[in-house]
Amino acid sequence: VGFSIKPHEKTSLTNMIERNLDPYLPKLEEISESASKEWSLEKNLEKQLGEWQGMNFEMQPYRDSGTSILSGGAVDEIQTILDDQIVKTQTMLASPYIKPFESRA
Repeated sequence: VGFSIKPHEKTSLTNMIERNLDPYLPKLEEISESASKEWSLEKNLEKQLGEWQGMNFEMQPYRDSGTSILSGGAVDEIQTILDDQIVKTQTMLASPYIKPFESRA
């Protein structure tokens, strides 16, 4: 648009109309839509990460193999969350708006 637009608490529709932004509306709508979808994806990623906070992984030795496996009552809950998040992450990765967050997904 040729100048910076930084909204603040006193920004109003009248301010935007006075700036004569009509010729730029299609591009501004496109930018707004992309930003909204990116924000939504970012919030979903943060929600997924939050689901793991406080989750305890109890491990126990597996026979004489020298490795450990998950144990305890949380195994089913962990599996359910993991299955759900795999599907959500695959859906997010198919979105063209994931690029800024792709390394986190």
